[in-house]
Amino acid sequence: NTEVIYNINGDIEFDNINFSYPSRKDVPVLRNLSFIARAGQTTALVGSSGCGKSTCISLFLRYYEPSSGRIIINGRPITDYNVQQLRQNIGVVSQEPILFGMSIYENIRFGKVNATQAEITQAAQEANAHNFIMELPNKYETLVGESGVQLSCGEKQRIALARALVRQPTFLLLDEATSALDNVSEKIVQEALDRAYK
Repeated sequence: NTEVIYNINGDIEFDNINFSYPSRKDVPVLRNLSFIARAGQTTALVGSSGCGKSTCISLFLRYYEPSSGRIIINGRPITDYNVQQLRQNIGVVSQEPILFGMSIYENIRFGKVNATQAEITQAAQEANAHNFIMELPNKYETLVGESGVQLSCGEKQRIALARALVRQPTFLLLDEATSALDNVSEKIVQEALDRAYK
């Protein structure tokens, strides 16, 4: 019995979370994890490779359920929310984003199928992608190739970030999503995110 709530927002709390993947139940990935990510603030999960940072994102998206403990949004257990509505409020950008063999414009619009040209341009600017797109011969109509083979890792990450931003999600989850950006580009993106989520 989940409730459809279109505007899901508020603090995110991981309350004493334990988790093991179903295929390896004897190998704990998360043990007694507790933290609060405050609404309107940036929260970073820092740890070595394989420590469970990406797993936290999968749990928040409800791809898996915790072995024990609760995930809470705005004081309510995440299980109270309709899964589809929950996911529509979340934007995710991963370290190795998936791009489709279509134009840059279409790849960004995939985040919001009814997005206007102005919205797509604004999202690209916030992701620090607009300038490099405008330097391409076909600009936003440039075909990226299968899996984005025509673009560098940093360019792919910026397009994927624009795709997430065009939806204006309540929660934006970045899984090492700026790892391929140089320091200047990363700073520009971070400042844009700070403005967008104030």
